[in-house]
Amino acid sequence: MANPKDLSLSLIKKEDANKYKEKKRIYFDNGSKIDIDVAFRPTKISMVSAEVLNIIQEALDNKKQLDAGVVLGITTMLIIKHFTTIKIDGNMDYDGYMEMLKLMNDNGYTNKILESFDKDELEKVYKEVNNALSILGSELNKLLVENGEDNASVQESE
Repeated sequence: MANPKDLSLSLIKKEDANKYKEKKRIYFDNGSKIDIDVAFRPTKISMVSAEVLNIIQEALDNKKQLDAGVVLGITTMLIIKHFTTIKIDGNMDYDGYMEMLKLMNDNGYTNKILESFDKDELEKVYKEVNNALSILGSELNKLLVENGEDNASVQESE
């Protein structure tokens, strides 16, 4: 058995570089390409989850359409944003992600990209987002009960 090394930040950096450096290249019919992450960094997964919640807040504040399909679509666009090399113009908001979703779906990019990701990695993201939404739903229900709004309730996602 080899002598174990003392844990150090430099050892962790080497491990991190090896664990998350692998990319997979995808080519599209129009001659364009993107690289996708093979393994998803947990910090990026958390960023996706946080951005989904921020966009939901924006949608609620601005009375935008918000349902399970919209949340799934925005989550998918955030996965593409964070785990590929796609170039996105400026800061995106609800409307920007909805436009991105429409354009990518209508032109056949979304499915090709999603099918190229490792299914287990995708599952990690969707699971974390679902957990965040469940917590949000529980908290909203508590607020509604505290404020005596018995007629209104927020359904928790499963």
